[in-house]
Amino acid sequence: MLKKTFAFAAQPNAHFRVKLLEAHYDSYGDKTAEDTHLTNHLLRKKIRAFDSHFVPLDIHYRTDYEDGRIVSEESLKLTLDEKKMNIKTALKNCIVYEGGKRYKDFVETVEVNGTKKKRRTKTTRPIYFEYKGRKLKLSQEQSLVDCLVFQSFKEHPEVMNRILEKGYNVFSDRRFSPQKSGHSLADTMALIVALVKEGNYEKFGKNLDLLIKAREYHLIREVVS
Repeated sequence: MLKKTFAFAAQPNAHFRVKLLEAHYDSYGDKTAEDTHLTNHLLRKKIRAFDSHFVPLDIHYRTDYEDGRIVSEESLKLTLDEKKMNIKTALKNCIVYEGGKRYKDFVETVEVNGTKKKRRTKTTRPIYFEYKGRKLKLSQEQSLVDCLVFQSFKEHPEVMNRILEKGYNVFSDRRFSPQKSGHSLADTMALIVALVKEGNYEKFGKNLDLLIKAREYHLIREVVS
C-alpha cells in the first residue's frame, strides 16, 4: 500500500534550519515485526536516495530501530513539577484549560475489568500552554515540544550524544500530519541537530526566547517521489 509520510532534515548554517520532506513509500501494514522492518527499510532507502548525505531515523516507540525508540515521546524523560515523566505526559501537563484547570484536575483512577486505570472524567476547552511560568499559545505547541526535548537532553545528555555520534540528520514521523498534528518530535530533532552543527545548541538551550525564535524559520517542503 502506497502511503505518505513526512521527514524533517537538519539544514545547519542556512536560512531554513529545517527542511520538510514529503515522502511516498510502500507500507506493508506494520502488523508484524517483519512488516515494520521492511517498511522502515524502504522508507530509509527512499530518503537516502533523495540525498546521499542523509542519515535517516524513524522515530516511534514501536519502530524496530532502537535509536528511534529511545527518542520517542514515550521514552524521553524529564523532570517537570518535581516529577519524572516522559515527553508525552509532560505535554499534557503543560495544558491550561478554562478556569485555570490542568490535565491532572480531570484525571481519576477507575477500575476496568479488575484493572486500575487512569482516565479523564471531564472535558473543557484548552486555552494555552504553560512551561516554567511562561505562557505559550496553542499554536506554539511545536515550540513547547522543543523546550521539553531540550530539557530532557540537558538531564540525559547521553541520549543526545548517541544520536549525534550516529550522524543522524533527517528524522521521519509516520504519525505526523500537518492538518491533524500540532507538533512532530522528528521536527524538533532536526532543529536540535541543526543548532548543534551551527554551534548554537548551548546558546539557544539556555534562552527560551531564542529557542522559540528558532521555530520562526519557515519550512522548505520537497516531495520525495
